[in-house]
Amino acid sequence: MNLEKVVIYDIEIFKHDFLLVFKDINKNEVATFHNEVATENFNPFLCDELGIKICNSEGNYIVKLEDIVYSQILVGYNNYYYDDRIIQELLSMLDKDISYINKRIKQVNDLIIGNKFTTRFRNEFVSLDVFQQIDVGRPSLKMIEANKGVSIEESTVPFDIDRPLTSEELEATVFYCNYDVDQTIDIYKDRIHTYFVPKINLVKRVIKDEKEFSRYLRFNTTTLVGNLFRQKDYGNNELVGSHVYEVVPEEVKKAWLNFKDNLLINPNKNNEALIVGEHKNISVRDLDCDIEFGYGGLHGVPVENKGNIIIAKDVKLLDVASLYPTIIGNLKLLGIYTDNYIQMKYDRLKVKHTDKPLSDSLKLILNSTYGVMNSKYSPINNPVGAYSVCFYGQSLLYDLSKELYKVGCKLININTDGVAFITDNEEYKQVWKKIEEKYNITLEEDRFVKWIQKDVNNYIAVTEKGKVKVKGGAFSKYQKTASHNYKNYSNAIVDKAIVEYLINDIKPLNTVLKHKDNKELFQIILKCGGTYLGTVDEDKNLLNNKVNRVFACKKNNPNRTKLYKAKEREDGSLSLANFPDVPDDMLVFNGDVKELDSNEIDLSFYLRLINSKLDDLGQVMEVM
Repeated sequence: MNLEKVVIYDIEIFKHDFLLVFKDINKNEVATFHNEVATENFNPFLCDELGIKICNSEGNYIVKLEDIVYSQILVGYNNYYYDDRIIQELLSMLDKDISYINKRIKQVNDLIIGNKFTTRFRNEFVSLDVFQQIDVGRPSLKMIEANKGVSIEESTVPFDIDRPLTSEELEATVFYCNYDVDQTIDIYKDRIHTYFVPKINLVKRVIKDEKEFSRYLRFNTTTLVGNLFRQKDYGNNELVGSHVYEVVPEEVKKAWLNFKDNLLINPNKNNEALIVGEHKNISVRDLDCDIEFGYGGLHGVPVENKGNIIIAKDVKLLDVASLYPTIIGNLKLLGIYTDNYIQMKYDRLKVKHTDKPLSDSLKLILNSTYGVMNSKYSPINNPVGAYSVCFYGQSLLYDLSKELYKVGCKLININTDGVAFITDNEEYKQVWKKIEEKYNITLEEDRFVKWIQKDVNNYIAVTEKGKVKVKGGAFSKYQKTASHNYKNYSNAIVDKAIVEYLINDIKPLNTVLKHKDNKELFQIILKCGGTYLGTVDEDKNLLNNKVNRVFACKKNNPNRTKLYKAKEREDGSLSLANFPDVPDDMLVFNGDVKELDSNEIDLSFYLRLINSKLDDLGQVMEVM
């Protein structure tokens, strides 16, 4: 499957007009379709049985919709839900009159938007959706564009317009449709190797018949993994035994045994788990740490870390390689497929540095399996097995922590699959070997010259080579990565200034001034949730944009305003709510941030916000 042979596309539909734009991976136009005959002033389009007549210096030529759809891979944004369904309807009406097609397409559009379209998708063509599993936040395309710092200005042409579009309106719609296609291309390129290649390799492992390829390609990876290990008998249906329970504190042991007695499985409802009674996380103070046993992993930090920032030097981290996959294999939780699963783990290790596509595909399978086991909608739903993995992992990590503590290690961070600690001797290496042999696992060591920790899930670690690693939402925007395009990338200067202060003792003011021309760091992205009517300004005017970008500005800026989230009351009036961490004086700028004059940004707001966040972190303490 050639992932370079794709066409990226988008569709816009009005009552009397519909538009399709197709481009190749290099953003070159492949074809543009419109339902009306070209006019004297606007001539790129001519619909003839959904073919296009493009007028250029070389003469006229026809491109058929079906030729594009059936010869290449279609790529869109949320096209599995919307655009592909429209395409399927269009392909079924090639012999119909254009007026009928236009009316029917508008009907289908409204049914899809209203969640009332029930026609089954027939998998007649191959497509990929860049929206699929992009992020747990499920960002809109406009949100991604906002995070990237590019223009998010919406078309001024309303979708409820009750007449054919004018030439000018059609040109505007074409422009914005092309723009969204270009942005989709960028997202696709970003995800080719991180998502689509591993997913395609996974599909090839699942399917028995090549004819099923296009259908299975539409499944997400969790569904594919479920199908890969689908079976009637899951093997071990008992929670892990007493030898594991004996490792943990007595109150944890009692809670787990009680959990076991009150875990009911309904085989008639896809092995849905019902937990009788109340089951909470259990907190203990042990090993000079506050430690929490939960149903999502073991977590612990030094007692002095509570409400404070701790700084440690020369920190070692022992991390369990592939913790959950290893436990799944050790407990033989995949029945007849367990040996195959274990072999995948070894195969990945062999090709980890030589065949990245294969390595990533195997990693995807290995890491997805636990989550799939814990889903009542999965073909391999096995809640008993999932809880066993969770309890086993916590016991293992607690045992490692206890043994390290016994040989004089100062524990810094205990988190799910690893333990960070300080030591002035080499005795930890004996513990390392002992735990590996006891649990049939592999421990890997990382070293950090500096470790700065807010809490168990938020820390900054500096490697021996000076590379900065950040974990958790408190510091996540210190360095922008591709993943930040899919999350809310607001007030990034705050994270950068805080990290620079904590690592290098650089004053926040100096960091702000140094980066004042990097305007993307100062942007604030605003979007209302689904329960809100939309975003309004201080005069209660509803904004056209669903996603808006603002910057702090001076009070005397002639373009200043303030935006709010708005809900409509029963009497028709508006109830307003503030967005978090925003200035009172806002400059709305939905164009490309490169075009903004940095002198319009009020740097003092960001400096106040940085200092406020630093105060919230608490006292900074060094640990030895």
